[in-house]
Amino acid sequence: MTSRRDRQLQAEPDARVRPWGEATVRISVDPVGAGSRVSIEEDVSSGPGSWVPGVVRRPALDWRNSETLRRLAYLAERRASSAQARDHA
Repeated sequence: MTSRRDRQLQAEPDARVRPWGEATVRISVDPVGAGSRVSIEEDVSSGPGSWVPGVVRRPALDWRNSETLRRLAYLAERRASSAQARDHA
């Protein structure tokens, strides 16, 4: 995994995308107002999934990344609301 000061992380091509093989994953965090916008870009780089045309595999990867971001948002928002509750107690 590598990171850059411009708020971006990138997993090298050894990120596992079961059952597709290995993937390159880029996670970006951009400031938006008082918060942040997190995005994920992912594509299969080797293994059986690389034999599948991008237009076919893209919907599955998009769904996977949307679900990951939904869960991350839930955790972040729950943590933020817990911190606010403690601050106001």
